[in-house]
Amino acid sequence: MPEILAHSLIFLLGLIAGVGVLHTVERFPFPFYRSGESATHSGVGRQTLVILVTAGFYLAAFAAFRGPWASWSSWSSLLALQWVFITLLIAGTFIDLDHFLLPHEVTFGGLAVGLAGSALVPELLHESTPWRSFLSSVAGACVGALLIWLVIQLGKLAFGRLSKQFTEPQAWSVTQIDENLPPVFTRSGETLSWEDIFFRPTDRLLLTCSELTINDRDFGPCRVEIWRDRLEVQSGDPTGIIQQSMESVTTLKGQCTKVVIPREAMGYGDLFLLAMIGSFLGWQGALFTLVGASFLGSAIPLLGAALLRNKEWSSKIPFGPYLAAAALIWLFLRSWLLEFLTPFFVI
Repeated sequence: MPEILAHSLIFLLGLIAGVGVLHTVERFPFPFYRSGESATHSGVGRQTLVILVTAGFYLAAFAAFRGPWASWSSWSSLLALQWVFITLLIAGTFIDLDHFLLPHEVTFGGLAVGLAGSALVPELLHESTPWRSFLSSVAGACVGALLIWLVIQLGKLAFGRLSKQFTEPQAWSVTQIDENLPPVFTRSGETLSWEDIFFRPTDRLLLTCSELTINDRDFGPCRVEIWRDRLEVQSGDPTGIIQQSMESVTTLKGQCTKVVIPREAMGYGDLFLLAMIGSFLGWQGALFTLVGASFLGSAIPLLGAALLRNKEWSSKIPFGPYLAAAALIWLFLRSWLLEFLTPFFVI
């Protein structure tokens, strides 16, 4: 009977934490109410999913990391840290799915908790002394950050940005057929959606133009930088640099001699996320997380496309959720994975 009561209370705690996660996800980037700002409510099914997933993982962590009730003080702190880690991963996953970015409150905040928690609770990194645990946490964070940094740099060398130079000016335009749909970029019959171009808020579209029209104003030779929500024109005009919100643009077209389209599939938010994961799991966990996330990121879209016969949905999943999934796999299956992988690798 006490076991049933304990599991029921933990599940209830997970439900409460799930409501908190849902509150944060739906109000991102404004987790708390402010004057004039409202929440973005998702469907009941998705809300239920967020809450139940959180409660389920709370219960799984309780089953995996608890010890005898007589020594509850020795494992309760570790369990609390694992719950914090799980909460951060779930919140980061759903925010990344919605906005294609990972907030610093999750990554930097989680990194601080991981580093501090490792010093206070050495069992978090499976060490016997606080200083060894803290060093393992620092090593995990550094390895995680370095791994993603290398992937980003190698990705830039291999793919970089899609740059095209034209001998003759090419007609281009940005149009929005329906105000409820995002704009599209069209050049010489080739059309790209806004989401395809602006994968992250920092992405920008660069155009070298021989002529440009914005609303009722015409420009001669100039350079245009377009972000998701604004644009900037640099020309020889005496007015210099012109900045304008995309919401105020009704007509945007011109002739270009060069176009540079962003094509980076991984951002620095993933770097900070894996650093945070490494601070909780150590360098071994960070390494497995990157490899495991890469495998999941390849296998799941292929499986989904085969089952659903729809490839579009998988292209809209950022890398953060795969990192979170792989981190959870290591968290719960660490001992088994180490035993299985040791014959093949020196870990």
